[in-house]
Amino acid sequence: MILIDEWVAYARQLWGREELGAGTFGTQFTFAQSLTEVVKTIPGALLVISIPASHDPEKEAGAGGSAIEVGGPNGQEAL
Repeated sequence: MILIDEWVAYARQLWGREELGAGTFGTQFTFAQSLTEVVKTIPGALLVISIPASHDPEKEAGAGGSAIEVGGPNGQEAL
């Protein structure tokens, strides 16, 4: 089992910053895609990721968690 808690809290720190040696906002999405693809190929493996809110534009326009919940505008982008 792989548990990633508060991924949005990490990702929001990357939004709009290109000078980071460990990667950018975009590279963390590439990592997430690679991780999910690998996990689904391993029998019995589980990947659990917590996020502070969810958004379904078909149901609620503008919903996506409060600024406090997700950590401001960068958190909204990360979410």
